[in-house]
Amino acid sequence: MHEKAEYGVYSHWQYKDVKNESKSYEERIGWLRQIMDWQEELEDVPGLAREILTDVNLDRIYMFTPDGDVVDMTPGATPVDFAYRVHTEVGHKCRGAKLNGRVVPLNTTLKSGDRVEIIVGDEAEPRREWLHEHLGYVTTARAKAKIQTWFGHREKQKNIDAGKKILLDELSHLGIEQLDFSELVERMQFDSSNDLFYAIALGKVDVVDAAEIAAEITGLEERDSQLNLGLDGQGSEPRELLVSGLGDLDYVISDCCKPVPGDSIIGVIDDDNTVHVHLQDCLQALKADVYGRIMRLDWAAEVTSTFPVSIQVQAYDRAGLLYDITGIFMQQTTNVLSIQMATDKQKNQVTLKMKIEVAKLTKLLHMLEMIEQLPNVITARRSIS
Repeated sequence: MHEKAEYGVYSHWQYKDVKNESKSYEERIGWLRQIMDWQEELEDVPGLAREILTDVNLDRIYMFTPDGDVVDMTPGATPVDFAYRVHTEVGHKCRGAKLNGRVVPLNTTLKSGDRVEIIVGDEAEPRREWLHEHLGYVTTARAKAKIQTWFGHREKQKNIDAGKKILLDELSHLGIEQLDFSELVERMQFDSSNDLFYAIALGKVDVVDAAEIAAEITGLEERDSQLNLGLDGQGSEPRELLVSGLGDLDYVISDCCKPVPGDSIIGVIDDDNTVHVHLQDCLQALKADVYGRIMRLDWAAEVTSTFPVSIQVQAYDRAGLLYDITGIFMQQTTNVLSIQMATDKQKNQVTLKMKIEVAKLTKLLHMLEMIEQLPNVITARRSIS
């Protein structure tokens, strides 16, 4: 597919979605543009704008388009969020991104002062994985809604088939080959398996939530009771997930946006003095009458305990395969306890059995997905045996 690495083809949009949206930001935007002008005059300090922006605590972050226009967003935004902030079509056609002239992953967190360039393709085709919260591609409600709408317009059966495949692939990563979907459907309060598959395809249900319940149904959680297969703040409420800034108040993690450690969060106090923890830009939290009941919160600590998990990788043998796989573990700060390798010369295939240390199901699934994207890899899954 031919791709365009610039905004020129979209010049007629004039960034209408991001210009003059709120007069309350005009003064700060003018200040930011003045900083950019100073930077151009001072050749010896090319990072002047970034340094100044880093030192200033703003309630928004400010990025620049290749033409120098200022785009303001909520902290934690990614290039995909940025693309949809610029224009819906830019988001739908987004294929990659450059940050300050360098190609970066689409789930990279943006910072004030970044110059963001979206690489677009010819066809409007959002990626379904953008809707998977644990992968971190989308953090704003606006972008998520646009993506869900795009997929919602496709034929329902295609979405059902796609959602089923997504779930089966995730279950395969956990070594679950057979599952009574009727029990899963009942546990997740859907009327039918097709309704569940459809919700997964549209990103209304995170596939990791379904995988967690499937693990309970198949008994994986009992066989591996040492491993924390629960997601922070989802399902039952693990007490190791700590939120600071609460005082003596109790809290619950909100089901509408399901924040996890690392997200920017706020709290909304209800009539019973219980704090409901939401994402900072959660529309459901902000659209209600919450004047005087919102409080800023932070995660006090991440889950730090880790447990051994066995995984198996099947791949066609090639030079550098093991280096690439262990490189993913290094990138994700994951400790490898042991590695066993068996080679089938006739098929030119290799089977790698590894034992690694993980703390959460989300991180395990994320690493398995990254491994499967490597060249020559056939499957990467959790090994129960």
